[in-house]
Amino acid sequence: LDEHGIEQPIPHVDGGLAVWLRADGYDTSLVEDLDGAFQVFKHVAHVARAARSLKDTFLSPALDTPTWTKE
Repeated sequence: LDEHGIEQPIPHVDGGLAVWLRADGYDTSLVEDLDGAFQVFKHVAHVARAARSLKDTFLSPALDTPTWTKE
């Protein structure tokens, strides 16, 4: 939105940068196929939402770990 609250087009993007966060730092990589990467991102986000929904809808709380005894 501009200063008047009117939507403006997003400028053209020539490249992208991926950041991989680790416990000991981070790595960066150039994203060479922005459209392909965005398509994959959307699919992964969809799967994550579906997995969360399935967990909350169809699964019981975690069961207690069974204990095994020798006979």
